[in-house]
Amino acid sequence: MISAAYAATSHNASTPGARSGARGSLGLLADAAIAAAAFPLFFYAALPLYSSMQRLLAWCLFVAGILPLIRTLRFPKGVPLIQLVGAQYAVQFSLPVFFEDHLDTLNGPQLPDNDAITRTLICALLALASIGVGYWVARRHLHLRLRWLTFEADAQRLFACGVVLCLGALALTTAAAFAGSGFERPLYAIFSLDLGLALLACMYYRQLLAPWEALVARLLVLISVAAGLAGGMTQGAVQPIVIWMLCGWVLRRKRPILGVLFIAAAFFLLQPVKGTYRRVVWFADRPYSLSEKLSLYGYLLRDQWLNQSTGSDEMVESLKDAASDRLSLLLTTAHYIDWTPQQVDYKHGETLTYLFYTLIPRFVWPQKPTAQEANRILPIEYELQAPESAESGTMFGVGHVAEAYVNYGLAGIVPIFLLLGVLYSVPGSILQQGRGVPAMAIYIALTANMMYIGSTIGHVFGGFLQQILVQALVLRFFTATRRAHSTPVAASPPLNGSGELMA
Repeated sequence: MISAAYAATSHNASTPGARSGARGSLGLLADAAIAAAAFPLFFYAALPLYSSMQRLLAWCLFVAGILPLIRTLRFPKGVPLIQLVGAQYAVQFSLPVFFEDHLDTLNGPQLPDNDAITRTLICALLALASIGVGYWVARRHLHLRLRWLTFEADAQRLFACGVVLCLGALALTTAAAFAGSGFERPLYAIFSLDLGLALLACMYYRQLLAPWEALVARLLVLISVAAGLAGGMTQGAVQPIVIWMLCGWVLRRKRPILGVLFIAAAFFLLQPVKGTYRRVVWFADRPYSLSEKLSLYGYLLRDQWLNQSTGSDEMVESLKDAASDRLSLLLTTAHYIDWTPQQVDYKHGETLTYLFYTLIPRFVWPQKPTAQEANRILPIEYELQAPESAESGTMFGVGHVAEAYVNYGLAGIVPIFLLLGVLYSVPGSILQQGRGVPAMAIYIALTANMMYIGSTIGHVFGGFLQQILVQALVLRFFTATRRAHSTPVAASPPLNGSGELMA
């Protein structure tokens, strides 16, 4: 938007307002070009099973979800939480029209009713629009202040804290793999691997680390990726890289294009063998060591991709299955919508109540339901998962749109996602006064978890306020400068009300 101050300069091209206006005009032209180029792709390259109306809705969702992220890639500024959320809707609801042709259920491959697919795309569009409105309103009217988050941190202590958090989290994960008693769950609130990596990455990109400290930070990222692979969880392996890329994007305006391509390639290579890996490791008679787990991955990958008996058609089918399993919520959500309420009655908020009692400590309420309640019960009720599979600890992500619909139907989409839009704005509002590395690291660690839309609403939003408070207290207690000779870290540029870095 052209400001009054800019107009008073008689359109002098050398003013910041002129440069901003010119950049905005070029951005609009680029957005229009991308939207126009995508239009024929959706109409002529989508699978035949999708109707013209569904292709149009998918194109609208793609444009609305992906363009804000593309603009942020062109002009990096701030922590791109809301842009990453929008891109998730574009990827998981619009792109599946190019590759998803069936849904695997307990009764075999099926295709949801055509009307249910259309309603799914409409619900996803309404959800994304409602998030945008809720976020926009909250940015202007929700101003939370936690001034004690603004503190100078000692550089040596901050580095030590990041290392301790990473090593503590990795030790807890290793102990849980061997003991499996659940004792480690409360400790994860303090020993957060995401926060530890975010601290080290922020210091790295602020050039606050000595050469040996930078080497330690990079080594911890590699160890964390290996630990995630060994655990059989794709997100656990990808999350350290995502956090490192986010920090580079926010603090150095380093576009994560190569990193995204690397993650995509690794995902498509690993996804087809992940199920076999889990069956071997998770149900083994003895615990596997880290080296044995990584060796098993290597063997499975060679057998999957280098086996001469595997033809190109089988490889293509494996890639399609991998994309359907991890990159699509379209037909799964359509299945939930198709069955509600004809075969399964509405939940009337049953899976959403975690948001209201999340602050109650588990030692006060030992039987408190988990944040994953929807993932635990809905796939079984809708015949997407066998009960014995759930008993072994495997869960299928329901997704935010499906969970909202099975609770209140179409009428619940707009109010629920308006609320979620407000909640997405809270971290930026709370951390807007944070000028140092600690507040920025907390925000980036939150972003790396809150941007996903394929889990339950309670899992994403249930504990983020506690996470901010607990992690801020830990960092303030262990890293805040108390002596005159302490060396504080360099301050980050201040954040504005939307969580963006101020120019």
